[in-house]
Amino acid sequence: MPREGWITCNTDGASKGNPGQSAYGFCLRNRSGDLLYAEAQSIWEATNMEAEVRAVWDGKH
Repeated sequence: MPREGWITCNTDGASKGNPGQSAYGFCLRNRSGDLLYAEAQSIWEATNMEAEVRAVWDGKH
């Protein structure tokens, strides 16, 4: 559970093949676990690590 005033960002990324067609997603939740925002995107051909990094990057911004 995050501190008061903070949020949690859960991320995931995957590729079909490595590299292959890839996608990522992330969600932001408050201290109570309420969903604040969620996003998922299909992206270019990438490795699973590139998809994971993209999820973290977009979740941060």
